[in-house]
This record gives sequence, C-alpha cells and structure tokens, in this order.
Amino acid sequence: MKKKVALLLVFLMVFVAFAGCKKKEEEKNELDIIKEKGYITVAISPDFAPYEFENLNAEDGQTVVGCEVELAKYIAEYLGVELKIESMDFSSCQAAVQSGTVDFSVSGYAITEDRQKTYNMTEPYKWQDDSTGQLIIVKKDEAEKYATADSFSGKKVAAQNGSLQMSLVEEQLPNDITIEPISTLNDGILSLINDKIDCMACAGDTALQYVKNYPDKLAIAAFKFEYTSKGNSALIMKGNDALLAAINEAIQAAVKEGKLPVWREEAVALAESLGIENN
Repeated sequence: MKKKVALLLVFLMVFVAFAGCKKKEEEKNELDIIKEKGYITVAISPDFAPYEFENLNAEDGQTVVGCEVELAKYIAEYLGVELKIESMDFSSCQAAVQSGTVDFSVSGYAITEDRQKTYNMTEPYKWQDDSTGQLIIVKKDEAEKYATADSFSGKKVAAQNGSLQMSLVEEQLPNDITIEPISTLNDGILSLINDKIDCMACAGDTALQYVKNYPDKLAIAAFKFEYTSKGNSALIMKGNDALLAAINEAIQAAVKEGKLPVWREEAVALAESLGIENN
C-alpha cells in the first residue's frame, strides 16, 4: 500500500512539473522565441533604391542593401540578435508576414487602413520630405491630357502589387480602367516607354526621379491622388504585440539618434556608384 502511495506521489510530482513547463512554454511570446533563437527574419523586396536594392559586389556577401536594410540591422542589434534577410517580391513580403514565415518586413510600406486591419504596423517613420504626394507617370507631352480622374477612363494604368498606389488607383480612378499589376516599378516604366500601358501610379519622389531619368520620354500627369502621407511603417504579424512594442522602441531610438537621413544619404551614394537609379 505504501509503495502504491509513493508511486502515486511520484506520478503527481512529474505531472505537475510537466504541466508547469508546458505552461511556461505557452507563456513565451514571439519576442522571447526570437531571443532564444538568436536571430530575427525580415522580408525585403530589393528593387527600390535607395531603400532596398542589390549590391552583387558586396565584400561581406550581404547583397541586399539600402537604408531600410540598415534600419532592419539596427532593429536586430537593438534586440540583441542576428538579422536574417529573406529576399522576395513586394507582395510576397506581405504574405510572408501574414503567414508567420518571417518575423517582420520593411519595404517602403505606407500606412493604409487595409494594412492596419491585416498587420501590426509600427509607428511611422520618414526618410525625407514626402510633400510631393502620390502621382501618376505618363508619356512625354501628355501631362495636361490627364488633368482629372475621369481623363483616365478606358486607359491601362499600372501599379505595383499590394501597394498603396494600387489602392489609390482602385479607389479614385474610373471603374472602366484596366489595372495592370506589376512586380517592380522598373517593369512598369519599361512597359510605359514601350507603349504597353498608358500610365503608372507611383509615390511622388520616386515618380519625379523617373521623369528626371527619362526627360524625353516621361512626364507627371496634372492629376494628383488625394492622399496625405503618414510616413512608412514596418509590418509585423497581427497579434505579435510584444514584438511590435520592441521594434517600435528600436525605431524610435534610431530616429532620435538621427540615423535615418544618414543611412539614406549613404544608400543613395552607393546606388549611384553601382549605376542603379535611385527612387
């Protein structure tokens, strides 16, 4: 009888210990898990210099570079972990965050209502003055032709998959336009130059840079989307609140230290040295 009681007590002790460990495991949040692993993963679409682009000649082997890459590195360092970069196209970056394949993503994300519903979004940060707004690039000498939203009726309008510009095109241009989704802005510019589309929606500073790069081929439409920028934001999986708080803290520290304009200036210079067009 005493042996049976002793065995029962041992069983109960093991059960309590196991339950306690399991409860402890369940209490770990995503930030704890990242710190235990020793690394954090970020999804980046490297087709948007100076924010994220490729340097195939990088001596350290890290070919994805840019000012937002520097921000991601700073975040990882702030958390005390290694950064692992997952390179993919713009829409795949967002899907990877939503599915939990990566921990977060930085790729020039504007803050939109749809994104706020889908992701945890960090507090906004700005790389430069974005008062130029959201614009539409058209062919040379057609700027005044497109003065109102209705003037785009029946036209082929390109916008990057999953972008703010795609939302603006869908919301503010006529229903009879043909929307041409593009993976990269460079693809859209080539399509416009080669007469495959009529125009392309684009962030203001980027649009102006493209026109500067192709002054004999491109122009900015007189029409301008109604939009006020709140800045850019990093995307985090919905519900990962501990990670959101930690990344917010890191971004605030980087802003306070004046890192963002320095990183952007360095990235612009690097892109120019590689012959890559800055946006």
